[in-house]
Amino acid sequence: MRLCLIHLAVLATASGLAQAQPRIVSPDHGEVVHDNGGRVQVVVVDAEPGAQLLPLLDGQPASEPVAAPAFELQGVERGAHQLVVELLDAAGRPTGRTAPVVFQVWQASRLRGQPIR
Repeated sequence: MRLCLIHLAVLATASGLAQAQPRIVSPDHGEVVHDNGGRVQVVVVDAEPGAQLLPLLDGQPASEPVAAPAFELQGVERGAHQLVVELLDAAGRPTGRTAPVVFQVWQASRLRGQPIR
């Protein structure tokens, strides 16, 4: 039985029937995003057609679910963050998720250019 399942998986992959795993391609793992407004461009590839994408920043929803594979998070504070995108079906039920991506937001210091006292 196990050999049959492996054989079916190989056939599905060879014929293009195997579904690719959704993944975040932007921001890249370890990327430093330079934006004083805390805007982060997110791009997800290989999501199921028709899926809603729910970005989870540090484990919390960062926006409402979106249908577009490219969207912007706003107001992300400086520092390190973990981003996961959860895929939802039409009824809002989770159907999958991406692997986590860790990135950093860099913002110019408000003290930069001011004399140190």
